[in-house]
Parts: sequence; structure tokens; C-alpha cells
Amino acid sequence: MDEATAKNLAESIAAIEAETQRVRECREEIAAIDAEMVEVAAQIAQQKSAAVLKAIDSMRLDTLEVSIGGELAGSDLVTLHNRVSAAAAALREVKKLIEDAAIEHIEATGRDIEHADGKRWYVGATKTFKAIDPEQVFAVVMTAANGDASVFRPGEGGVLAASPWKIGAVRSLLGDEAFAATFREEIESDLKTGAVKKGLKVADDRWSAPR
Repeated sequence: MDEATAKNLAESIAAIEAETQRVRECREEIAAIDAEMVEVAAQIAQQKSAAVLKAIDSMRLDTLEVSIGGELAGSDLVTLHNRVSAAAAALREVKKLIEDAAIEHIEATGRDIEHADGKRWYVGATKTFKAIDPEQVFAVVMTAANGDASVFRPGEGGVLAASPWKIGAVRSLLGDEAFAATFREEIESDLKTGAVKKGLKVADDRWSAPR
């Protein structure tokens, strides 16, 4: 190797080492910035969490103070329910924004997000399966089960995750008698929202405009 080639090689090696050092320093700076951002975000989240918890406690206390059976109880409960529903919707939206931002951050940096308790966030994939042809699935399952229809049930030993039946369509197909023999009705108390009830309106001629 002549002197010029050796000099060029040495300069190239020195340039590579300098660039490597610069990349290492950049990574350290990014890591420090990330740590600082995580800390700031944690402080903001903690402050917001405290405010949210305070609001939840306030709504809980307001609910406990409602005089059940009192004249204004129904109105008070509706107001509280609306406040809680609005807060829940806002929290779900914020939670989705946080999760989307976390996914974007992990994909951009190539690094998982570590939690203080040792857990971590990473980007995974959620797989779902949908039958291409439900009739074909029924046929191949029946064949595999040697014609045993008892496998078409939820729970242990069954191939169904939950009841797949469209109740209205099945009732129409079977008729009320056959439907009653194959389905049982289960009733649970549930708070529902309905339309305003129609009521009888009373006119008082004393307050009517003269004709």
C-alpha cells in the first residue's frame, strides 16, 4: 500500500469513527429528550388524573346526596347520569388518542415504551376471523363432529362463542310455540332511555284567550 492510499484509508477510518461518535451522541440526546418528555407527560397526566378523580369523587358524593324518592331525585339523577356519560365519552376519546400516539411513537422510534412498574407498551396485531361461508362452516363442523349437533353451543365442548341467533328472524321462522320451546327468556334490570311519554293535556278556560 502506497503512502497516498494509506493516508486516504486513515482519513476514511477517522471520518467513520467521527460519524459513529456523532450518531452515538445523537442517540444519547434523543434518549435524554425522550426521558424528559416522558417525565413531563407523566406530570401532566398526573395533574389531569387528579382533576378527573376529583370530578369523579364530586359526582359520587352528589349521587349519594340525592334524596331517593324525593320530588327532585329523578331530575338530579338524570343530570348526574348525563355528566358521567359525557365524562366517560371524553375519557374514551382521550384514551384512544393516547394509544394512537403511543403506537405512532413506538413505530417512529423503534423502541417500546417502558413503564415504571416494569411493564411495557409494544405494537402488536389483533387477529380476528370471519367465516367465508357460514353454511360451509356448519357443514364441515357437522362432518367433523360425526353429525353431533350438540357441538353448536357456547361453553365447554361447544364451537360457539355466544348465541348467534337473530331472535326476531328465528321467532318469525319457527312461530311462537316452537320458539317458546327452544328459547327461554331471561330478564335483568337495566336502566333504559325511552321517548317522552305522551300525556293527557288539560286546558283551563280561565287562562284561555277570549275568542
